[in-house]
Amino acid sequence: MPDGRIQVRAKGVALPCSIFDPHQQRVTHAAITENKHLSAVLAHIKEEQEKAAPPPKVKPVSAKNGYKKTGRRPPGRPSKMEAYYERRRVERAAEAKAVAEINPGKSKGLHPLE
Repeated sequence: MPDGRIQVRAKGVALPCSIFDPHQQRVTHAAITENKHLSAVLAHIKEEQEKAAPPPKVKPVSAKNGYKKTGRRPPGRPSKMEAYYERRRVERAAEAKAVAEINPGKSKGLHPLE
């Protein structure tokens, strides 16, 4: 235009336009009303997208390798005291057996006052 304005045309038709000023960002009432009309459409689109297949589950590396949890812990390295505990169990069992042979009517008590 001769006065310095710009006119946007497409196929010979003048298109409405305005210059955007980032310092004057204001929302008009018409834009708010238009967005309210769009909210029903956007809600419908969201519902349709949620109906689609769910996103794939991301597996941890252990599951990819085929690891399956057994629910129990391995016994680990035996304790150095395990041999001592086993020897004491055998000694107590032998004592109980000897007491049972001496006093057949009594139960397996080792206390002298029983």
